[in-house]
Amino acid sequence: MKSYSLREALIAFIGAVISAYLVYHYVDVTNSFIREPSFCNINSSFDCDKVAKSQYSVFLGVPVASWGMMYYLGFLLLNVFGAKSRDEDSAIHARRRAGLRFALATLSLPVTLGLAIISKVYIQTYCLMCVLLYLVNIILFLLTWKDPERAGGEEGSLGSGFGELLSSLNPFAASAVRRWPLGGFVIAEVLLVLILPSVFYENYLKPEAKEAALRSAVRAAVDQWNKTPAVNLPEFQANGPQGPDMIRGAEKPLITILEFSDLECPACHAYAPYVWETMEKYPTKLRLVLKHFPIDKACNRVITEEKHLHACFAASNAVCIHRQNADSGWKYVEEAFHSDKVDPPVLEKIISGLTIDRNALKQCVDSGEGLAKVKSDVELALSININSTPSFYVNGRQLALSPKQFPYAIGLILQQIEEQGKAK
Repeated sequence: MKSYSLREALIAFIGAVISAYLVYHYVDVTNSFIREPSFCNINSSFDCDKVAKSQYSVFLGVPVASWGMMYYLGFLLLNVFGAKSRDEDSAIHARRRAGLRFALATLSLPVTLGLAIISKVYIQTYCLMCVLLYLVNIILFLLTWKDPERAGGEEGSLGSGFGELLSSLNPFAASAVRRWPLGGFVIAEVLLVLILPSVFYENYLKPEAKEAALRSAVRAAVDQWNKTPAVNLPEFQANGPQGPDMIRGAEKPLITILEFSDLECPACHAYAPYVWETMEKYPTKLRLVLKHFPIDKACNRVITEEKHLHACFAASNAVCIHRQNADSGWKYVEEAFHSDKVDPPVLEKIISGLTIDRNALKQCVDSGEGLAKVKSDVELALSININSTPSFYVNGRQLALSPKQFPYAIGLILQQIEEQGKAK
């Protein structure tokens, strides 16, 4: 590739990159994903958001930025793939291609002028990135105008360049470019550019907006947590009990999470992966205390209807297994939360994979020893007005939020506590 052609290709590439950003920005603004003014919103004279929101940002149902990207990529492809093989090429063909590039660059000038007038007169502000594209168009025009190959003969004139453009579009006319490979690239490019807005929307902006909404909801939940009065329970004392509750995590935690749960509760199943994830992320800073609040009238005195028929039995097993072996107790709970349903056959399958004394387990369950602990947890929950599962208390304050919000909220609370510790 000759030096002038290489420069033209480089400028066209820059134009394509700027256009791609403007497509992204257009989708961001028109779908109300943008949460703060763009970096190019400098003053009333330069407001990218206002330009993107205007009716003039779309032409024939396609963002103007997409049309621009199509143009620059086409110009780039013409430089990179337009030449015929060395055996077929000639100085005349080179001049004709240079004339073609000159014609294309010249076509961009009235478009540039028209867009500038629209911005000034109708939108009454400019888009800074669009102004950069105006500059790109002018540079492309000057480069193609000064291209030595074009200046070598009549074939490189403006009129000849427009003629070459028409010849390139006519499959039956002689052309100085490799029509079929270039045509294939152009078709692929057009398809890419047309679907680019939806690609940005589905794969970048929509997930980004969801993430922002999630973080905003988390901040609101943590703000509410900060305002909630704390309950005075032994679990939240510096030297809180190490048993007989199910406890895992740090010995000297910055945060103690008390969870009232029901092994048959679908919501508890949904929360479980996020709770485990959070505990694994901060193993030296968090402690989790699991207590039972089955929505089952067999052990919960406020439940009067048949709901979770096996929840009390499942909780009783958890207590008895944990008393034998803490690791087996947690494995039992995790397996129960991973199961689609919790009933005696499922629980039996889980228990069969644990390293425990089955006779001791049966004796603990049958004697009601495990159920007594479950009922004790239920009474504690009722004393602090818990009526649903899962319910979380973080350092004594109730934290209400969705499963996906849990890791973010704990991280934010932990950040607050650490910052307060540094300030002291």
